[in-house]
Amino acid sequence: MISTSHLQAMPDKDSLRKLCKSIAVLEAIFSPDWESRYYSYNQNWSDGEEFFLK
Repeated sequence: MISTSHLQAMPDKDSLRKLCKSIAVLEAIFSPDWESRYYSYNQNWSDGEEFFLK
């Protein structure tokens, strides 16, 4: 399980984006059915905004 409890501070924006995308891609590989996924990422959620859902 990935945890942020050991981090001193939040990662920078680009590192956090890469981490969120990586988690969502792995979730899509292991859970091909959209309904059974726990994590998701949408880079085109809104104009100029991205969305990561846990």
